[in-house]
Amino acid sequence: MKLRTLVGRLLVAACLGLSAMAPAHANLVLNGSFETPIVGGSPFVTLNSGSLALPNWAILGSIDHIGSYWQASDGNQSIDLNGYGLVGTISQSFATTPGQLYELTFDMAGNPDFDSVKTLLVQIDSIAQLFNFDSTGKSNGAMGWVSHSLVFTATDALTTLMFQSLTFDFLAAPPVENVFSFGPALDNVAVNAVPVPAAVWLLGSALLGLGMIRRRKAH
Repeated sequence: MKLRTLVGRLLVAACLGLSAMAPAHANLVLNGSFETPIVGGSPFVTLNSGSLALPNWAILGSIDHIGSYWQASDGNQSIDLNGYGLVGTISQSFATTPGQLYELTFDMAGNPDFDSVKTLLVQIDSIAQLFNFDSTGKSNGAMGWVSHSLVFTATDALTTLMFQSLTFDFLAAPPVENVFSFGPALDNVAVNAVPVPAAVWLLGSALLGLGMIRRRKAH
């Protein structure tokens, strides 16, 4: 067998092996773009602690489920993590494989009805991180969405993802409820497993085999 033909076959085998070994990318977060249910009858709906109106998400405090009120990042709907009179938290748990590397991605903006820096706390597994967004100069039609990501290694078979507003707009005009009404906006949430670089391992094996064949020919 010619050396060039052998190399070609080894590379094809590596690519086929990669296709078989690489896990499919499946978003572990359900309703991550908040498209269910459809917000109808008003531009947004306020949801409070214990509400089951946002499928797959647990709610603490108060949030606004945004429909047509402003431009979404993905699809047609999003979340304001400050509802009316309270800051809000949403969370969701999903199955993970301990030791597996995952990536969390999400889009953040801020309620543009009051210009200020919006602060969001994100917690997943053992990682907690603050994210800020300045809503100054933004509008309902030009939200200025920013994409963020976090990489983490799962430590348990069940992982909980939490988004919590830490935004208090003390300079907002009366009534006092407005202090809590203009929060961080959230959309397009996803958690995906980071695949093992199988191609590197397979190609290395192929080249190692080629090297052994060469050594045999040399002898």
